[in-house]
Amino acid sequence: MDGDKKLSEEEELLLKEFEEERKKAKQEMEKEVTEEVRAELAEEVKEVMEREVQGGIEEEVQEKIKQHVEVRKQVEEDIRKQIEEETKEKLRREMEENIRKEIEERERLKKEELLQKIQTLKCIEDEKKMWAEDQEQLKEKLKEEVKQEMEQEKQKEKESLEEARERMKDELKKEIEEERKKKKEALLEKLKGVKKEGDAIETGEKGLGHDDKVVIMQLFEESQRMMSTFLVTRLNQAEVEKMYTKTLVKVADANPGILKRSMYDMSGNPTKGGILNVKRVLANVNGLVDPEEKKGPKLFEALRKIFDERVIEMEIATSTDIKNKIMSDVINKMEKSIERKGYGLKIKSIFMKQIIPVTSLKQGG
Repeated sequence: MDGDKKLSEEEELLLKEFEEERKKAKQEMEKEVTEEVRAELAEEVKEVMEREVQGGIEEEVQEKIKQHVEVRKQVEEDIRKQIEEETKEKLRREMEENIRKEIEERERLKKEELLQKIQTLKCIEDEKKMWAEDQEQLKEKLKEEVKQEMEQEKQKEKESLEEARERMKDELKKEIEEERKKKKEALLEKLKGVKKEGDAIETGEKGLGHDDKVVIMQLFEESQRMMSTFLVTRLNQAEVEKMYTKTLVKVADANPGILKRSMYDMSGNPTKGGILNVKRVLANVNGLVDPEEKKGPKLFEALRKIFDERVIEMEIATSTDIKNKIMSDVINKMEKSIERKGYGLKIKSIFMKQIIPVTSLKQGG
């Protein structure tokens, strides 16, 4: 141990004990030597007294005392060295024990810290595994719901088709029973109506009333819900709603005349998932200063831009093949929905030609 290093309290105590033991040993040794000297002197006094007359007694006494003092010093030195060695050995053993305990404690703490890290990592891995399993279960559930919805839709279409066939049979029976002249006149009126409807399709807005605009808006929202239903099988619901809101805000900023405040409900709260407030949009259209024949095309253009932006975002988030597949399904179902609900050629033409975006996969294209 370095002599210049400051002693600890424990080492100071040990050193103090060592000094006390050495002091006691010295006192005992002095007592022992004194008694021994006295005993020897008692024996020698007699001889000294006998030889006193012969001279030289004083010198002999001094020599004896000198010898005893030297012996005592040597004994003291030996005892001091022995005590010092024992004390140093004791201190060395205690320091080694303290160092060993300190190292063992440090290693124990390291092992505990490592074990805690391993347990934390395991918990993280378990949570990730559970999250992945939940996501997979959610996807499977959504797929099953979409599948059931499609089956229900097919069943409804089938039932509607049967009902339509029955109605047609009944109408034909009634027409056969009517006078041939009336039947011909009715057929001529229908042909005239088809021709007028075709003329309205070509001119776009002419003949397009408020109810027709409402129908177009309803068909647009139906197509968006349908596309969202297909899309959540590829992305989660939150991602789809975020995409719909983002695209609506983007198009609304560029078309404030048509879409001003269209993403808020009547209470002023934001609509969920980018759903349009139909009443607000129609109010905005009616409030345009443009001629009546230009209001409809502006509405259709705004709806098409929303649809277009969403199709582009869908392709970016998934792939071109997935986008084409979803849009093909949406278009097919919308055509069937329009026919099932009995909308005329004018509504169908406007929706399929002016609302469905050019970035989507057109039916048969």
